[in-house]
Amino acid sequence: MILPVPPDTSSVPFWTLDEEQHALFHIPHYIVDTLRPLEGAVFVQILIGHDGSVIYAYVEHSSGHVELDNEALRTVMQWQFTPPRLKGKPVQCWISAPVRFKVQQ
Repeated sequence: MILPVPPDTSSVPFWTLDEEQHALFHIPHYIVDTLRPLEGAVFVQILIGHDGSVIYAYVEHSSGHVELDNEALRTVMQWQFTPPRLKGKPVQCWISAPVRFKVQQ
């Protein structure tokens, strides 16, 4: 999945999610290839808008499987955040989020 180049965000702050916040997001699902079940983690950089929507996302560190990388991007583009506030106003920010895939037995 290729997304357009984001606007200049060099002045947008970077925030860190803690493990509790990660648990709040929709877990991605993909069709399991029964001949070759895929597992791994994709680390995604996400630009969050003033309204909490995801403006842009890209793979920072691949799982090594293009199928998982694409599903991680598709999934995070649907996430909704509560944006951080600066002086009482919501602000855009970047976060890095791991998206983990594990085959359930």
